[in-house]
Amino acid sequence: MNNKLLTLLITLLSSIGFSFAQEAYTVKTVPNVQLQDAQLYTSDPQHLLTTTEVDSLNAICRDLRAEKGVEMAVVVLPRYTNDYADIRDFGLQLFEHWGLGQKDQDNGLLMLLITDPKQRAITIEVGYGLEGTLPDGLCKLIQTRTMIPLMKKGQYGAGLIAGAEEIRKVISGDSTLPQLLEAQENPSWWERILALFSGAFYSIIAFFFFSFMIFGKTKKTVKEQMANPTTSPYVKYLSVENVSISKKYIPLFILFFPTLPFGIYWYFYCKRLKKRLLAEMICEECERTDTTIVEKVTRDTISDDYIKITVQFRCKNCNHLHTEEKSFKIEHNRNYRRDIGFGVGSSFGGGSFGGGSFGGSFGGGRSGGGGASTRF
Repeated sequence: MNNKLLTLLITLLSSIGFSFAQEAYTVKTVPNVQLQDAQLYTSDPQHLLTTTEVDSLNAICRDLRAEKGVEMAVVVLPRYTNDYADIRDFGLQLFEHWGLGQKDQDNGLLMLLITDPKQRAITIEVGYGLEGTLPDGLCKLIQTRTMIPLMKKGQYGAGLIAGAEEIRKVISGDSTLPQLLEAQENPSWWERILALFSGAFYSIIAFFFFSFMIFGKTKKTVKEQMANPTTSPYVKYLSVENVSISKKYIPLFILFFPTLPFGIYWYFYCKRLKKRLLAEMICEECERTDTTIVEKVTRDTISDDYIKITVQFRCKNCNHLHTEEKSFKIEHNRNYRRDIGFGVGSSFGGGSFGGGSFGGSFGGGRSGGGGASTRF
C-alpha cells in the first residue's frame, strides 16, 4: 500500500514538474532578477543553465555595466505565448518593459534565448545608443559565428557566454568581427566581379533547365494532340500554331541567350509539324492532298484568359478556301510568369512599443529596434 502511494505521489510530482517546464511566458511573467539582487542579470526561471553558467553571464554583465556603463540582461525561457509574432517581438517588448539602458544614453542590451524546438531562436536587442557599435549585421554575425554552433549541440550556456564575451570585446574594441563584417559588406573590386559572374552563371544554369522543362512539357502536349486520330489536321495545325515561335521573337531569345538553342529547335520543330499537317489535309472541293497552303493567320485576344486563332487555308489546285478557328486558354503564360518569380528577403529590424522601468535598477532606456535574431 505504501509503495503504491509513493508511486502515485512520484507520478503526480513528475506531471506537475512537466507542466511547469512547459510554461509559456509573457513579457510580464518573466522574473525580474534585478528586483531580487542588483548583482543578478540573468533570468533563467526554468533552470535551463547550470549555476556556473549563470554566474559567468552575471559576471560579464556586471563588468560591462561597471566598465562601460552598458546595461545588459540575459533571459533564457522555454517558450513564449502566442501573443507575440516572433522572438523579436517578444524581445523588443521585454526590453521596453524593463527599460534597459541609461535613460539619457539608451545603452541597453538584451540577449534572449528560447529553447522550445518549435520556437527555438536567439535574439539580441540593442538600445538606440549602441546601434552604431552593434549594428544589425554584427549582431547576426555574433550569433552565427560564436553562438549557434555551440547551441546546435545543446550547449546553450556555452553559446550565451561566448556571445556575451564577444559583445564585451566589440564594445571594448578588441573584437575582430567588425572588420570581418566590413569585409563582407564592402568586398574588393575583384570579389565583386567574381560574385557578379558567379551569380550570372548560376542564373544561366537555372534559366537553361527551366527552359528545358517548359519546352519538354509543351512538346509532350503537342505529341499527344498529334497522335489523336479523331482530331482533324486543321485543328491540329491551329494547336501547333498556338505554341509555335514567330521569327519576330528570335531577338528576344538572343537577348536571353541560354534559351536560344531551345528557341531555334522549337521554331523548326513546329515548322516541320505544320508542313506535315498541310500535306495530310484533303481539299473539300477537289479531294486532293498535298495542295493546301496557309493564306492568312490572325490572332485575337478574347479576354485575359483566352486567345482566338483563325487560319485561312487555300487549295493550290482549285483555290478552295477553308477557314478554321479555335480558342486557346493562355493560362500557361501566367504560370510561366509565376514560376520564374523568385523572392529573397530578410529582416532584422523592429518597431517600438513604449517602455517602463526595471524596478529602478536600470535607467529606463529604450530600444532602437536594432539587433538580430536567428532560428536554429
